[in-house]
Amino acid sequence: MKYKGTLIVVKDCHRARQFYHDLFGLRLVQDNDGNMELTNHLYLQESRYWEDFIRKSIVPKSNQSELYFEEPDIEGFVERLESLYPETEYVNRLMTHSWGQKVVRFYDPDGNLIEVGTPVYTGRCTPYLSYKTKGFRNCSGTLRCFIQFSNRAGLCGQTRQVTLRSLTTFFFSLRDWGTLGATAPNPLFGALPPAP
Repeated sequence: MKYKGTLIVVKDCHRARQFYHDLFGLRLVQDNDGNMELTNHLYLQESRYWEDFIRKSIVPKSNQSELYFEEPDIEGFVERLESLYPETEYVNRLMTHSWGQKVVRFYDPDGNLIEVGTPVYTGRCTPYLSYKTKGFRNCSGTLRCFIQFSNRAGLCGQTRQVTLRSLTTFFFSLRDWGTLGATAPNPLFGALPPAP
């Protein structure tokens, strides 16, 4: 079994192909008359075929799924979106989440939801309290807690034990370190472990 990609329903494959090319650089791989495959495993199928196959009506803007893209220059992307497709309907205009990621959500011309966000993964490992090792339960007196390092792909395979005077010290240290983009050595943890 192999996952091949995501199919979205559109009214006009040629119009949709142009939209995804203009904004995301996706290119045509094959065209089967109302069914297209684009690069990055995105498939387009015209609604006349889809409704015939499933015998159900299409519900644009159903908000049950989205296509997610990452773009470091998100301000430049938004400028391009507004320049090329000024009639775009937004779910939310450019905003910043509490964890620092900037995102914009909008519908394509056929009502498919799209999210574009700045990358949230730098490839470096970041610390988090390990509940698997029951760090808090092992804390006594001065807090001796286990810290595991992880990244988006999973654990980096490194665990460190730190001694803290208080949990406040720990969390403030994490907060301050996060504002540096987790790129500098942290006084509690020392140098960062390498990316796996």
